[in-house]
Amino acid sequence: SLRRELALAHTVLVAVPAIADILAHVSAMPRERYRTLTLGYEPRFVGMDKLAAPAPGERFRFAYWGGVGRHKGVHVLLQAMAKLPPTSPPCELHVLGGFESEAYENELRALAQGLPVTFHGRFTAEQLHAVRPHCGVFPSMCIETFGFVLDECFELGLPCITSDIGALP
Repeated sequence: SLRRELALAHTVLVAVPAIADILAHVSAMPRERYRTLTLGYEPRFVGMDKLAAPAPGERFRFAYWGGVGRHKGVHVLLQAMAKLPPTSPPCELHVLGGFESEAYENELRALAQGLPVTFHGRFTAEQLHAVRPHCGVFPSMCIETFGFVLDECFELGLPCITSDIGALP
C-alpha cells in the first residue's frame, strides 16, 4: 500500500534527508523522487545568550527536554547513568517535560533514586535556558521524522547526543 501511494506522487516531500533515505529503501522508489522541504523553526531563545561550555571542575549538565514518554527512551538514559562508575567525571541530568502517564513517572523516579537527576515537569524556553545544560541528549526509541529539539540545541550552541534511528542522527 505504501509503495502504491508513493508511486502515484510526482514528488514526495520530507522534512529531513534521513526520512527520504528510509522511504526510498523500504518503498524501492528512487531516492531522487524525494525532496526535502525543511519544516519552519521559529527561534525560541531570542535575546538569550548561547550557553557556555562547562568550567574546569564543574559538574557536566546533560538535559533531555520534550514529551517524557516510554518511546522517547528516558528510562534508558537513567539506566545508563546508573551504570557509570564512581570514578566517572561528575555529571547530572535534567529532564524537562510532562510525563505520558503517572505509571511512567513513577518508574522513572524509581530509576533515578540516588542519581543526580532533576525532573522539572512542563517548562518554558526560559526555564530550559536557566538549567544551562552543556549537552542535549535524546535517546528516542522510535523512528522520529523530525526533531525540533535539535534545532533548539543548535540555537543554544549545544552539542547533542541522539539515538541512531530515524531522522535524529
